[in-house]
Amino acid sequence: MNPATIDFSEQLYELIRRRTDDKTAHEAVRIVEGMVNENVAKREDRLATREDLLLVKEELKDKIADQFKRMISLIVTLAVLILGLYGTIIFGVLLKH
Repeated sequence: MNPATIDFSEQLYELIRRRTDDKTAHEAVRIVEGMVNENVAKREDRLATREDLLLVKEELKDKIADQFKRMISLIVTLAVLILGLYGTIIFGVLLKH
């Protein structure tokens, strides 16, 4: 348990003990701690750790690099096609004269 939880448990115990006996106060604190721990455990599954974020970052970096390579190859292919079309037009005009 972290110090904040221990401090909270002690304060809760003291508040409940003022109105009831020790046994009831201990039981109430145990129940509340159990509920808090359950809620924290449920939410921990949805939290991303630093390692999770680094993995996602690496995956994104790889995908972006792959997309960049594809885009460059598409641009080069289109440039070659355009140059080929211009060459065909120019060659066709030169043959007519």
